[in-house]
Amino acid sequence: AQNVPLSAVRLASPTLDLSGTLDAEATIKGTPEAPTGPWRLRIARLGSRGDGLAEDGTPVAYALPGERVTGTLEGNVLRDVKILEPTATRVKAPCRHYKSCGGCQLQHADDGFLADWKTGIVREALAAQGIETEMREIAVSPANARRRAGFSARRTKKGATAGFHAKGSDVIVELSECQVVVPELLEGARVAQALARIGTSRKGELSVAVALSEAGLDVRVEGGKPLDWPLRIALAQLAEREAQKRPAQERRPVADFGAQRSHASILPAPDSHRAGIALLDSKVLSGSGVRSPPRTA
Repeated sequence: AQNVPLSAVRLASPTLDLSGTLDAEATIKGTPEAPTGPWRLRIARLGSRGDGLAEDGTPVAYALPGERVTGTLEGNVLRDVKILEPTATRVKAPCRHYKSCGGCQLQHADDGFLADWKTGIVREALAAQGIETEMREIAVSPANARRRAGFSARRTKKGATAGFHAKGSDVIVELSECQVVVPELLEGARVAQALARIGTSRKGELSVAVALSEAGLDVRVEGGKPLDWPLRIALAQLAEREAQKRPAQERRPVADFGAQRSHASILPAPDSHRAGIALLDSKVLSGSGVRSPPRTA
C-alpha cells in the first residue's frame, strides 16, 4: 500500500478513529494486535525523547523530520531502520559509542536543529498553559563541558563494569570516550567499577553519581550491600588507594571512620588532585545512613 488512508486501519482495529493518509509504503503482515512487515515512512516530527515520529506516531530511532526511512514494523516500533532520504540537518555523530550508548539522543542533528527543537519544547509547554512570550536564542553547550554524570555499575565474573545504559536496555556500555562530559569525569567510571567490586553482588547494580568540583570527584552511590563494618573497612581502603594516586605533596587523610559515631565520612583535601575520590556522599550504599559533614573553605 502507498499513501495509506488511516481510516482503513479501522478494518483491522475498529476502536481506532483515524483520518487522513499516512505518507508511507507498507506490506502489512501479522495480526491487528501485532502487525509486521517492511515499511517506508516519511518522518513528520520529533518526539520529546528525540525519536523521529511518522504521521501516525510510529517512533523511529535516530530519524529526523522530513527524512524518508525504511524498516521492519514490529508492533508499533520500526526496527532495522535505514535512512533513504536524509535531511540537510543530519550530521555524522562525533562519538564512537553513539549507536550503542543510551546517554545521547540527537548527536546526528546539527546545532541549529537541536536549538530549534529545544526551544519548541519550551514554547509548546508554555502554550499548553496559555502563556505566550518571546523566546530568546538558546545557548547550546559545547562538547566536553558537562561536569556531572550518573554511571551504572555491576560486578561481573571477571571483575566489574561501569558506564551508561544502552538505549531501552539494562545492558551497561563501557566508554573509552564521551563527547558530553569533561574528560576528567570519566575517571568516575573507573571508581564506580571499584565500588561495584566491593559493594554489590552480580545480581545487583549501583547508581553512581559523579560531579567534578574544585576538590576533585564528588561521588554519591545508591544501591548495593548494607553498609556493615567489613564494607566500611573496604571503602576506607579504597579511599586510601585513591589518595595514593595524588602527588605526594597533596596527600592528606581522606577517610575518617569514628568508632563511636553512627555515620562514616570520606573527605577531600581542599587542594586534592582531581583523580582522587573527593567524597562518598550521603547514603553511600543502601541502608547505610551515611551523612556528609559540613564542608569548610
